[in-house]
Amino acid sequence: MNESEIVLDMSASIAVSRHLADLQKNPRAVSIFVSPDGNSLVLTAEDKQRKVRLDWLEMLHYRVILNETGLSNSFQSVDSRVRYGHSCRDATTRLPQDAFSTWAGIASKSVKKIAGEDNASVRFYASSEDGAIASFNPEVEEPIKLELLDWTIQFDDWLLRKLGSIREERLPRQYGWR
Repeated sequence: MNESEIVLDMSASIAVSRHLADLQKNPRAVSIFVSPDGNSLVLTAEDKQRKVRLDWLEMLHYRVILNETGLSNSFQSVDSRVRYGHSCRDATTRLPQDAFSTWAGIASKSVKKIAGEDNASVRFYASSEDGAIASFNPEVEEPIKLELLDWTIQFDDWLLRKLGSIREERLPRQYGWR
């Protein structure tokens, strides 16, 4: 694996992507999975220098879901069962062949493009009921890491800008210590 240019993780397992992110002498990793409802495809790709790892990109994927209208049901399975195992033995969702073929084609084309790029990326594709595909490709910034006791806290300039704008909206009132 160390001699590869890219490792493709299609396990849809948080444990696998976190393991790949933790490996120090690994090639860059790309994680690809289809949402439980079959209506979206997610690709996260580390940069070539691996300064931006899969674990951080996972958080950016969640940010897309929180901030884009219509994506809030991305983790809902078709039959509304509660997902608890998230492994090969987990409850399986049946997806129509045409939906899976669409996602396979988009994933294949995206991986080819990612392989030629140096930067990290999050690519989120969502289908509507009429079959139209929307694409979301948010800007990826290298995380700022803060070590505090045994904790590592990661955030980016996007969050700092967001907090600053919330503060500006509420001035002159301030919240916090009295």
